[in-house]
Amino acid sequence: MNEEWWESPVCFVCDRWWILLIGLIAALAAYFTRDYWLPLAPDEAALAQSIIEQAKAAGAQELPAPESRGKTGGELTEVIIQNDSPNRIRIVFSGPETHVEVLEACSSCITYYLYEPTTSCPEQAPIGRYTLEPGQYDVVVEDLSDTTITPWFGNWQLVSGDEYYSCFFIVTTFEP
Repeated sequence: MNEEWWESPVCFVCDRWWILLIGLIAALAAYFTRDYWLPLAPDEAALAQSIIEQAKAAGAQELPAPESRGKTGGELTEVIIQNDSPNRIRIVFSGPETHVEVLEACSSCITYYLYEPTTSCPEQAPIGRYTLEPGQYDVVVEDLSDTTITPWFGNWQLVSGDEYYSCFFIVTTFEP
């Protein structure tokens, strides 16, 4: 039987079935090993809760609520934190919403000594602005550069539409 080219069955898939099989095997292998090659992002709420528990276990000092500095003009709350320390700090907010933030160190700031008077935060210190839903928050501030510094823990009531401000610095009793 002599067939013309238009009469013979042409099947791209039939002649190249093995390519589809290899692709399917690779896709299944990637799917079932995704935890190995694609690490899961940590759950921020679980991370925040872990940091809060560690701070409490370490004997965290009481962190007073920040002072209210006015209104934001909206329903959300804004917390402004200034880092007047030569170390990086981590700030954890756990309440109606959860945030784990890092505020960079102040390169020109100093560590204060117990006998030195502390002044207001200098204008060059890094500032973090955090917009939050109003409500009750567990807050931890901890030093990331020096593990000998005890973290701070507080329970803050943030009112709708208010702006809050707090400045953090290091005071030590030891001489350099």
